Amino acid sequence: MNRRLAHIILAVSCPICLFAASEQKDSIQVVALDEVVATGTRASTDARLLPVTVNVIDQDILNEQSKTNILPTLTQQVPGLFVTSRGVMGYGVSTGGSGGIKVRGIGGAPNTDVLVLIDGLPQYAGLYGHPIADNYLTAMAQRVEVIRGPAALYYGSNALGGVVNIVTHQPANDTIITSLHAQGGSYYSADAGISNQLKLGRWTEAAGFNYTRTSGHRPNMAFDQYSGFARVGYDIDGHWSLSKAGLLHKQWLKQYRRHAVVVLVILAAVITPTGDAFTLLLVALPLYLLYELSIILVKP
Repeated sequence: MNRRLAHIILAVSCPICLFAASEQKDSIQVVALDEVVATGTRASTDARLLPVTVNVIDQDILNEQSKTNILPTLTQQVPGLFVTSRGVMGYGVSTGGSGGIKVRGIGGAPNTDVLVLIDGLPQYAGLYGHPIADNYLTAMAQRVEVIRGPAALYYGSNALGGVVNIVTHQPANDTIITSLHAQGGSYYSADAGISNQLKLGRWTEAAGFNYTRTSGHRPNMAFDQYSGFARVGYDIDGHWSLSKAGLLHKQWLKQYRRHAVVVLVILAAVITPTGDAFTLLLVALPLYLLYELSIILVKP
């Protein structure tokens, strides 16, 4: 009797187990990965694993604000970030506070404590010793990554307060995109611009032009500004070797070695405009060693 009862229970429970297994197999969920940023550690990293606080402002948010410059949008979207400005629509190039960026109260005039990057390249050597804030156009940015807090370990003393990295448009597939925008308001205020993105094979291009003007609501408040940007790139290959692209040859480098020495000395003199021979040699010697290293590395 007990054996017959065990057989009945087994016969009933097997379909239930199979049904549960089928349900478990069909309940697989698709999980979207978190956004990957490169500003926090200078390498592509999951945002949850970063040792610093990073805010990412994507292109949708930048376009929703309809701002010519990205800095007003950052002021609204990034907690603890403050940008000083003068006039109605511009920042200018004055070191008296215009265009100064502060993160959590750390910043300066000229702005030397918050590092501004464009595609990872520092922009702290701008006119008058600080970044030119009017050049950071919304049309050029695909997204903006902001580090809130000290990042001097990765970027040096200019990143004591934080880092603003503007990532320009870099289409993943072959495409040509052209966009126009125009808006106007009172006091003869107007803003218009055009931008273009292109990717054909290994070639990439991004360019734009913007015009802004206003008569101002008070005397001596008129403002006119023309601004633009352009970037052209070519992806050589995964090994960054110019010799594989046929642009460099070992014999060519050897043949023009003497010419290269003269050019490198002139370049060192431009980098260090001083009459000190030791300083000139200190800069020219590493450049020459890199030239000799290129001769060794380039394939015949």
